[in-house]
Amino acid sequence: MSEGIAVIALTTIVLVALAIAVVVAVAVSRRPASSWQERLREQTALLRDPEPDAEPPARVTPSETTLSDLLATDEHGGNAYVDPRAIPGFDRLESVAQTVRAGERQSSRRG
Repeated sequence: MSEGIAVIALTTIVLVALAIAVVVAVAVSRRPASSWQERLREQTALLRDPEPDAEPPARVTPSETTLSDLLATDEHGGNAYVDPRAIPGFDRLESVAQTVRAGERQSSRRG
């Protein structure tokens, strides 16, 4: 029993170490380690002491509504599907589809 737990624990440790190594390798291949250290120092300094010139973000006030009120104020009716007539080249595609359907009908009558 303890052997199984040991195998699972060892496998987990190896996988986590491998994942960390892959992330570090990708990060270092993207930019040098010294650049990452400088970036981390800048971000840490920003978190400790935010820029005094920066304006605070505007407050957002939530509003309460019901689903029926929300649906009643729908600005444009319909659904989320694309209207195929709005797609460029729809007419040509439709004519090809009609030709294929006609060919299928003729072949089904023969066979």
